[in-house]
Amino acid sequence: MIAGKSILLVSHELSRTGAPSSLLRQAGYLCKAGCRVTLWTIGGGPLEPEFAKLGIPVVRVGSGFGSVRRMARAQGGKFDLVICNTFRTHRYATAFAALGRPVVWFVREAASLEGPLSADAELAQALRTFYNLYTVSAYARDCLKAYNPHVRYFDNSVADRFREFAPLPAGEVRFGFLGSLTPHKGIKQLIAAYCSLPPATVKTSLRIAGRYEGTELGAALHSQTRSRPDVVWLGEVADGDRAGFFDSIDVLCMPSIDESCGLALLEGAMYGKALLATDRVGAKYVIGAGNGCVVPLGELKRGLQYFLDNAGALAEMQAESRRRYLALATPDREREAVLTMVEENLGNPPPPDTAEVRPVRRFFRKEDADPTHWRFLVWGVCVLECRKIAWLKRVARRLLTAIGVDPVRIGYTRES
Repeated sequence: MIAGKSILLVSHELSRTGAPSSLLRQAGYLCKAGCRVTLWTIGGGPLEPEFAKLGIPVVRVGSGFGSVRRMARAQGGKFDLVICNTFRTHRYATAFAALGRPVVWFVREAASLEGPLSADAELAQALRTFYNLYTVSAYARDCLKAYNPHVRYFDNSVADRFREFAPLPAGEVRFGFLGSLTPHKGIKQLIAAYCSLPPATVKTSLRIAGRYEGTELGAALHSQTRSRPDVVWLGEVADGDRAGFFDSIDVLCMPSIDESCGLALLEGAMYGKALLATDRVGAKYVIGAGNGCVVPLGELKRGLQYFLDNAGALAEMQAESRRRYLALATPDREREAVLTMVEENLGNPPPPDTAEVRPVRRFFRKEDADPTHWRFLVWGVCVLECRKIAWLKRVARRLLTAIGVDPVRIGYTRES
């Protein structure tokens, strides 16, 4: 039983984006199950009042190594389980694990982690050695297993706001995209595939819901398609207007280059829309043979053509999407998975030899040929900089040059 257990949630921010919103849903499930929930957050955001409405104390915390360690040591004994959300909370995950507290590290990212891991040795070590990872889809799990075999997952959900099936216009297929206009969402590839479609016997349109004003990629694509009246730019769609957007399309497209889950695809299934996604989308499990297709990223054009060739079957596809949502992506299903995760991990402390992952300190930037040579000389240069002894500074510059370290590249220039 988990009623009465004290659960700590740790978030990097409280914006209205996928990861914090999903954490808010999990917090709601835990509160209804009788858990005592506390939230620590590194950054704020508009979701903070939503947690407060659930009666959850919200505590602002730091992200520096010393601050994290002090908070974990001072407060760690109060919690039966710690749930850290996204890779940005890795210091809290490893600090609590080093103290022997049961921790779930919920890593929601997939292939997009490659960049952060290559730039942050501390994060890379934490991910590779952590004893208990969870994620949001089988796709994300498979990506994370390249770094760590201890990964489990359960699928996300979206609330059911379905009213009725919108009527299908005769002789027309209306494609739609919903999401941020960023490169990893694949919007550029979708527009290119759509614009390359051959003339069809049915009328087509592509409706794009996402903020393009002020975004470099969105503004460029909007300008390129200005002469195409069938490419309709809607701008950002508020939460209250999402039903209207889905009523205006027949096929929802998710052309992402990397998408650990893809809540918009779950929404498309919930509203009963035919679905198109790449094989790099975690939520592709809601697509089956009867409600759409999953294609490799380079074959979006073939995917679009599939719906033009099967326009007469759109009504059946939409009904099948609705059935798959009810079977696979409802909040009840997610709630059951969250409570099971908590029950299984209350008695799952880290191994006794778990060590705290400490930050890696660098004296030189990556591009320097040998970052471990002559550290004592670099520190000496810093001391001379403070004392402003000009002739010694000149000697130091010559010594640095003699051993192959460019004074300009470490910020020690003649002007300094």
